Amino acid sequence: MTQLCGGENVLSAMLRHAASRPQAEAIGDAKGRLLWTWGQLAHVVATLSQKLHRRHECEPQIKRRQVLLCQNRPIDVAWSLACAAAGWVHEPQSTDEIFNAATCDRSREQPFLPEADLAEITDASDTPQTISDSDLDELLVRARLIDTHTHALTLRTGGSTGTPLGVMLSHANLFRNATAKLKAVPQHYDDLRWTILPITHAYARTCDLGTWLISGCRLRIGLGRGDLPSGTESTYPTHINTVPTIAQTIVDQLRNNHPAWQRLRVVGCGGAAISQRLLDQFRDHRIDVIQGYGLTETSPVIASEVVDESLPRRLAGIVGKPVEHVETRIQDDRLWVRGPGNMIGYENDAALTEQRIDSAGWLDTGDRVRVQPDGSLQILGRDDDVIVLPTGHKVDPVTIERFAYDVDGVQRAVMLMIDDRLTLAVEADTIDTSALHTAINPHLPPGICCDVVKLEPPLSRQSGELTIKLTPNRNQIRHRWA
Repeated sequence: MTQLCGGENVLSAMLRHAASRPQAEAIGDAKGRLLWTWGQLAHVVATLSQKLHRRHECEPQIKRRQVLLCQNRPIDVAWSLACAAAGWVHEPQSTDEIFNAATCDRSREQPFLPEADLAEITDASDTPQTISDSDLDELLVRARLIDTHTHALTLRTGGSTGTPLGVMLSHANLFRNATAKLKAVPQHYDDLRWTILPITHAYARTCDLGTWLISGCRLRIGLGRGDLPSGTESTYPTHINTVPTIAQTIVDQLRNNHPAWQRLRVVGCGGAAISQRLLDQFRDHRIDVIQGYGLTETSPVIASEVVDESLPRRLAGIVGKPVEHVETRIQDDRLWVRGPGNMIGYENDAALTEQRIDSAGWLDTGDRVRVQPDGSLQILGRDDDVIVLPTGHKVDPVTIERFAYDVDGVQRAVMLMIDDRLTLAVEADTIDTSALHTAINPHLPPGICCDVVKLEPPLSRQSGELTIKLTPNRNQIRHRWA
């Protein structure tokens, strides 16, 4: 059998495990209905990549771009790896993204759900065979031939600050960023990573899929709060990445001694600001919460805290030092970055790409930061979200929102300027206005008052007020008062 010589792409990483430990558990769905070994995953990838090759042979004029409706299933992961093996660009899309594309009247290739392909690969029990030596050899050759600087993946930006854009990422972007994140948050063969964030977005794509493929740990994949673990001891996770609203659900289950979390050691939290209260509650359960920061345009990780078995008290908004090979510079509190994670560019928009990345390779994040004495970054918020008051004072909404989350019962908090009044819009069953004022007033400019209003009805993905990551879309929420 051909031995893997290495190569900086996630396909090579997967094949390393398929070659050396084909019978080891690799990936399963969150409901426990499907479980593949590394050898079985490689077989599915080989079969799908062969289908792509045949399609190109039959239609050589078509663009090698596979647009797929992605539902966070093992078959979606296999399609991503198959595209890499076949030299195709993978463009996974969620139902929300397809809907948004249609409403924006953008002409895009029609995504499809590959149920027929899954049926062809597996038998009635959804158990594919282990990859043959010849198919493995063929995939190994293809992995070595990948030009790591070519376009591998198109992801849509989260849309929390405007219209989502197509971000083109290379094989090197994905591999090197996942490697850097893995150094900050190590994981091993016997670890179980639980994925419930959409792999159509960069956070889960790199910090879940990428780190899993490189480390060779086990993975369970689902989507959303309804796919949190609830099964047997063999499916109790050691690692999970999440967003603050789902992190609160996990803390509530920990309080009730839910058995699914008895092996949990590390929680990654991103996508939105996490409160100090939640950080401290996880620490009380001897679970380390790793805050990080990044953008789709940087693959996405720019900075990350590092796992520490001594369980230091984490401080909300402090997201760690820049990860390996990422350079930073700050101009007027605004962060610029340069490194191997920086995107190829925006899809079909060279002008915007040049506007975002200068000739020396520095990417403008658009975020305001402050550097701590130890080199860690403190995120202050989006530069274009800063609220300038009639007094001339400036308010960073993210900073104020973070303190609002320390009040019990607050599920989401969004600071806006409404009719020239500073307003905190809060989603909660009941609002303790006095407690909210006590939490946020010390952090407002002198003499400034803030109204508190209830978000009724609650924010939803259907309205566009929540992104697919369940984080508030500030621009869309403003429309309630337009």
